[in-house]
Amino acid sequence: MDKSLSQIKTVFLNELAFTPRKIAVSVTFVFFCLLWGFAFKGLIELDEFIKTDNSEKSGLFLGFLTWVLDIDPTQWVEFQKNGVFFISFGILSLLTTHYFVIIMTSDQTASEIGNRYFRYLITRCGRTEIFLGRLLTSLTIGLVAITLTGITAWGVDCFLNQATSIDSVLFVISTCFWVFWFCLPFVCLCSMISAWSGSVATSMLCSMSLAFLLPKVFNVIELRWKKVEGIKELREFFPGNFTHSVLLDHASISNLLVPLVYASLFVWVGLSIFKRREFP
Repeated sequence: MDKSLSQIKTVFLNELAFTPRKIAVSVTFVFFCLLWGFAFKGLIELDEFIKTDNSEKSGLFLGFLTWVLDIDPTQWVEFQKNGVFFISFGILSLLTTHYFVIIMTSDQTASEIGNRYFRYLITRCGRTEIFLGRLLTSLTIGLVAITLTGITAWGVDCFLNQATSIDSVLFVISTCFWVFWFCLPFVCLCSMISAWSGSVATSMLCSMSLAFLLPKVFNVIELRWKKVEGIKELREFFPGNFTHSVLLDHASISNLLVPLVYASLFVWVGLSIFKRREFP
């Protein structure tokens, strides 16, 4: 057991050190920073928009934020009591972060399976240790990206209000936790698809499809059968569909358990596949 933990730690640290050299991770992180750069600049313009009594002058970055969130700036005044944090950081992070995390973590074991490099690795380290070490690295990459976004959001809030408060700090921590929890099943799904297909493109496509299409499916279901009792709560039992509850501060125990159950299932299936694969 101690040897296994040591090997997992070795794989984890090695992969973490190698992460900056991966083009997909580096390029995706650059675009991730650009998105939030535009978003935070729009946040500052939004603050000016509210303070100037809804001036018609909106600005490029506020227009970008309006387009991404699909909300008219005049509607944001209604959320003034909740602060601009709720609008820009809470909604935008839950809408977009998991897509970037999927791209950054879609190649956990796929490349090495595809080029057969694992036939050299498995003679030096167990398959379970490789799989779990790569998965922990991917989860850490997502957590780091989310944490950096949260710290920046807190800094912008301090700049706008010229002060900080325990409420804003707790809000950032809470939002970062929920965003990470939201991404958890998708990172584990990437690990499963990587082990099964040995293709980065397939891993990314399957995970992206689930992340994008599942909410759309439930939107159609709720629209068509909106009079059916409990139809809106049905989405809570599928990965990536608890955003409404979190945004409305109605989070429940199922919001904690459902992503964990799916993540555990994906890891178990992926590990089972990976341990039985042949590496000729």
